[in-house]
Amino acid sequence: MTLFRPLFTVLCVTLLTVGSMAQAQSLQSRFLPDRLYTVSLTKVLSGNNGMQDIAPITSTQRIQIETGPLQGGAIPVSMKVYSTVQKSRNNEEILQWDFHFTAQEDGVLRDIRIVSAAESFPEDLTSSILSRQLQPVLFRTVYQLKQRSKDRIVVGKQTPRDGAEDFIDIEYTVDKSLSEAEQSADREPMATEDSGTALYNAEEQFFIERVLNEVNRIYVAADDFEDEKTVIMRKDLRITVDIRPK
Repeated sequence: MTLFRPLFTVLCVTLLTVGSMAQAQSLQSRFLPDRLYTVSLTKVLSGNNGMQDIAPITSTQRIQIETGPLQGGAIPVSMKVYSTVQKSRNNEEILQWDFHFTAQEDGVLRDIRIVSAAESFPEDLTSSILSRQLQPVLFRTVYQLKQRSKDRIVVGKQTPRDGAEDFIDIEYTVDKSLSEAEQSADREPMATEDSGTALYNAEEQFFIERVLNEVNRIYVAADDFEDEKTVIMRKDLRITVDIRPK
């Protein structure tokens, strides 16, 4: 009986750990058919140049995504990206990109077209542009997006909301060790802290809120003109997604 209890405890802990890992893997964003997605992205850049604070610069994006009916394992998607930069003329909103593509059940994005472009792009470049626009929106996605960096999302705490089990709050960090190892030889030493929170809607299978706080501290050695200093660069990103049936 004495031996059974430790074994039973180990088994319970193992099952709980496996269950948590499985749940983390299942929290992935995907498009559902016949939906309207309205995405708002706000990015604030600020910091300190080693002597004084840098005035924040705010930029926003609004993305309209419309999905059609599921047909043969694929969902037709149209996506328009509008951008606004702080202090621009009357905060004018400009259509930056207009994409049409299909989202396959196997995670592949096919038939990608940039409707807003006056000229056609090579297929590989078109796919890269679309991936770059989708990456902030499709957090932990089932789709295969092209990524230039080797950053890895590490999910920590996951908490279902009381009385609303379909909504799951998560905390996460960004592991940039592989990317930084590749770049360290070409730049000054840098220390990076990336962390954030997100809210997952299990019914819609989508992350509908996300916050990312990124802090980069760069050590600059002394030279003939200036003493050594630490430059701080901050990026605060907030994304919200409103999902409605068509």
